Amino acid sequence: MSISMLANYSLETLGAKFCIDNSWPLMVSALDSMPDKKYYNTMDYGAADGGTSLELWRRVFQKLGHKDIYHIANDLPASDLMMLSKNLNRLSSEFESLVVFMQPGSFYKHVAPRASLNLGLAATTMHWLSRMPGKLTEHIQANKVDGIQRKAFRKQSLNDFNRLLDLRAWEFEVGGQFILVDLAQDEAGHLLGNNDKDRDMFDTLFDIWTELYKAGEISKGVFDNAAFQNYYRTDEDVWHVLNMPHHRESWTVQEMSTKITSCPYRSKFDLDGNASEFSEGLMKTIRSWSEQTFRTSIIEHGENLAAINRLFEELQKRILGDPYKYSMDYVHHYIRLIRR
Repeated sequence: MSISMLANYSLETLGAKFCIDNSWPLMVSALDSMPDKKYYNTMDYGAADGGTSLELWRRVFQKLGHKDIYHIANDLPASDLMMLSKNLNRLSSEFESLVVFMQPGSFYKHVAPRASLNLGLAATTMHWLSRMPGKLTEHIQANKVDGIQRKAFRKQSLNDFNRLLDLRAWEFEVGGQFILVDLAQDEAGHLLGNNDKDRDMFDTLFDIWTELYKAGEISKGVFDNAAFQNYYRTDEDVWHVLNMPHHRESWTVQEMSTKITSCPYRSKFDLDGNASEFSEGLMKTIRSWSEQTFRTSIIEHGENLAAINRLFEELQKRILGDPYKYSMDYVHHYIRLIRR
């Protein structure tokens, strides 16, 4: 399964920016507790095109003042590296002592030299799994099912989180601060696009995908093969990994909380009542990160990509027809770790 964000990702994902901006208090705590140094090495893991975290890093570099800073932005080679380059250059043009780099590769491998990082951010990215642990026959998202299939995704997620913390421990120097803004499932069962008030986002996508299959627009193979290569960890999942003895030796957990960020497109609609603008904006933000899952399944089976447009046209149509029943709230773990 291919994982990548569409071009113009940051332009279509205003909510992701808000979620990242909400991590500023953790960043302040991290910066205030870091030792004074002549230079700092910083990392943005899974930065996509760099637009959603641009303002946060600008504030970080302003707070660091005139220190020499080496900043790395990492994402997969299939992402919009041209836009990432432009956003990094925007930052470097504002700070005379800032040098920026791109690291096009998987964060399931080392992406920085050993013991080199002082500060790192992984925002709305490390819920993606290193591989597909199996197929989902009842849904497109693992948190929406029960039984053996969900257990397989959960097991993969725990193994991946364990691996990610080991990789990051190798990259951070002692005293280095690692901030995670990680998509999650809270104690009430809420997760991305599920707030118990509006129609569930993943259920809606699965319903439309099912209709396309029943109408003969996609084959059974395409229908069965489309599933998100991710999992939203619970508090229990996170602590299960963080409390492993080798992680307790490597990391100190300074802060951890679960927060819900309201859908900005829905909030704007509640104020201005513009259903047409709302339906288009919400559809585009969902499409920006979800399309690749459906597209990959269609391409792998050699079928017509027209079904992709049909999927999102129907999604927008449904939102427009009943706008007060749609939104995409975010649920995140906000975690600050210190390398021991």
